[in-house]
Amino acid sequence: MLAAVASRLQKELMRRFRQQRKCTLSWAAGSVRRAGALCVAALWILIADPLVAQTELVETPPCEGQSQALITAPSLRVLSANLAHGRGTGFNQMLQSAATARDNIRQAAETLEQLDADVVGLQEADAVSRWSGGFDHVIAIADAAGYGCRVHGLHAQSRFFQYGTAILSRFAFEKAAIHHFAPTPPAQRKGFVAAQVAWNPAGLLEVPRLVTVASVHLDFSSAANRASQLAEMEQALADFPRPLVLLGDFNLEWEDEGGLLRRFAGALDLVAFQPNSEDFATYGSNNRLDWILISSDLTFMEYRVIEDDISDHLPVWAQIRWAGKEQENP
Repeated sequence: MLAAVASRLQKELMRRFRQQRKCTLSWAAGSVRRAGALCVAALWILIADPLVAQTELVETPPCEGQSQALITAPSLRVLSANLAHGRGTGFNQMLQSAATARDNIRQAAETLEQLDADVVGLQEADAVSRWSGGFDHVIAIADAAGYGCRVHGLHAQSRFFQYGTAILSRFAFEKAAIHHFAPTPPAQRKGFVAAQVAWNPAGLLEVPRLVTVASVHLDFSSAANRASQLAEMEQALADFPRPLVLLGDFNLEWEDEGGLLRRFAGALDLVAFQPNSEDFATYGSNNRLDWILISSDLTFMEYRVIEDDISDHLPVWAQIRWAGKEQENP
């Protein structure tokens, strides 16, 4: 009898010991994960270049080859594309070879060449970086797709990477600017680039109009960061010539976060193409995060999401012209 009781007691003690040990290990594993996340965040902050919010003016953006000085076509073709650091649809650029990165960028250049936009806005566009093949993605695309003019803003920089937004053009820039948003650690820096091109539709004007084209990338991780970045961009773009064509990965739907993007567009007198339509998803099956916004004195002739997997974001292409009577006499 006593032996049986002792045996049951021993089994119960062993069961409780194993349960306590399991809980302890689970807590320890969670602590390791939490500590690891904090270490990664701290390292992310330390390796990044600690730039403050600033705008750099580029008086003479580089142009090569046979770039034209003036746009004379009656319409303007523009494109926005997120290059995702050359990883294509892969999981992470650090997990692929340099040859794969070059092949992905080559395919992106072929897509851009086929779409034949006059001006292209790029996001997550790398200069020479260890983590993405060790070559300049913007120069590679510009050379392969025939864009003689470029401006490249490196908003995030460290010993392992340097990347940001860029504008490519077949036409010369009058001026350009690179704006780095205020730091938002532990997320990497974001920003935008803006450039002016001269446009005389069908040669109807005595003096060509300057059009500002900008390419932007907003933070993906925080609504507060996106709100502050849009407010910063609204102020920074206030003095740029109009009309304005804004291309980019906003990481926002039109009515997300209380209509943040809609309110921003309204403040700058910008319009979107069918902003509430469900037919223009650019990320996943139903997320419209990439946009082309234009001043209200311009109008869309055509707007397309390009079904080409150059990255996890689909490119957006549009053809625009002057609106109303300004089409006849801009």
